[in-house]
Amino acid sequence: AFHNSFSRLMERMHMLKDTEPDEASHDLHLKTDSNLILGGKREKSQMSETAQELLRAQVIQNRLVNQNFRRDKARRVWASATQKICPEGLKMNATIDKEAEDFDLALFNKLKQHVPKLKIRIVKDRFASRPECLQVLGPALAGMHNMFIQGSRTLLPLKGDLMPEIVSRIGMKAAILIEGLIERTRRCIKQEFELEDDVELYHCSSMIQRIRGVRKLDKFQADYDFVHWKPQVDKANVATHDYSALLHLTTKGVHFKNGSLVFVDPDEDIVIDSVQGRLVAFTSGPENLHRVEKVSSGTRLVLSMWFTASKECADKGAEWFDPESKRRIQEIAARDFSEHKLYIGT
Repeated sequence: AFHNSFSRLMERMHMLKDTEPDEASHDLHLKTDSNLILGGKREKSQMSETAQELLRAQVIQNRLVNQNFRRDKARRVWASATQKICPEGLKMNATIDKEAEDFDLALFNKLKQHVPKLKIRIVKDRFASRPECLQVLGPALAGMHNMFIQGSRTLLPLKGDLMPEIVSRIGMKAAILIEGLIERTRRCIKQEFELEDDVELYHCSSMIQRIRGVRKLDKFQADYDFVHWKPQVDKANVATHDYSALLHLTTKGVHFKNGSLVFVDPDEDIVIDSVQGRLVAFTSGPENLHRVEKVSSGTRLVLSMWFTASKECADKGAEWFDPESKRRIQEIAARDFSEHKLYIGT
């Protein structure tokens, strides 16, 4: 069976070796299929109310993609790889689409979730130090060995119920450091997005994403045709995601080419380059349609994190660690390299 599968893989390799998807020519406009979205053939009348709302979220996401993703748009670099950003960082209001905003509020209310006070994007440099990034990079790359690939992307999920396997792949030291960085990000979001004192914020999920400039067609390739540069709305895919954050572990122009983060606004694209240690955080709703441009060479690595105000949806990963490791996590979370002092947060 393995021989037959490998033979078919080799045949496909010969067929596709000159047909790698191209960002300029690939059709990124999306069509909505309720069966695909919900993972099964179910009539709309049989869906739960929440499932119907999520289906509508996908419809709005796809409308925003078809409306906003245009190749003739203006392009503004908001944070370049060579730009020096002040310790306070950068802050920008997100672009609000009225129909999407009305739905977004309805979805929040139906799920009894927190409605963000500020619909913004922030950028902070030196949020993580170079040694911290390197101490995550090495174990993450080693941990991705023999993992399945989608096109040129590999995902290393960091879920609480997978913690024993995660530690076996990346080691305890890296796992503690990552938990500390996640907690540091949670504190930062709570402060920068001006969450009220009575609103608690929880880590919902996270992963390390690796994107390479070349795609391999071998036994670990799960979806050769997958492209990583399609625009998306995080909350349209996971309703409990309230805030999104990306901690860049590599630098554009040093470790890889192209591959910038882009907010796909109606009138212009807002571009943020990767810089090692740079944090980008934003609300997860339709006001922040975004994508990652195609990586043409090298390797781009990012720690992706999502946070929620719903306690029921909180990840339990931090509870897995022993008391000494938890103390170390809090110690790491309290560091602030942007101003070389302790970060004051809760």
